Amino acid sequence: MSREAILEINCSRYSERIIDVINLFNESGWKYYDLENNIEYLPLGDEDEFDWQKKILSDSELQEIINNKQDKFELVGLNLYYENSDVGITLMAKNTKEIIIDLNINRKTVENNRLIKHY
Repeated sequence: MSREAILEINCSRYSERIIDVINLFNESGWKYYDLENNIEYLPLGDEDEFDWQKKILSDSELQEIINNKQDKFELVGLNLYYENSDVGITLMAKNTKEIIIDLNINRKTVENNRLIKHY
């Protein structure tokens, strides 16, 4: 059985910059570093091929990539993990009016009072 959980949010009243929304998520406990300090993101110029990259980047390098992608109207894609765990979301956006949040990274659900982990 397959389940999909996606949220679409409009953050344009908060900011027009995607990096500002990502920083707000970061302040709320959603970090872009995984347990090995890697960042998984869509690189600049991937032309919607979804060529996800996973590597160690500085905050400023990631910010530059995200800002450049938004300035070129490219899809920004970034995985975020909650409070240094393996549970996370994928954030995708070309602007702050339509930000897609995919609840897809090691999500957990409750069925019949049992916690079920989805991979």
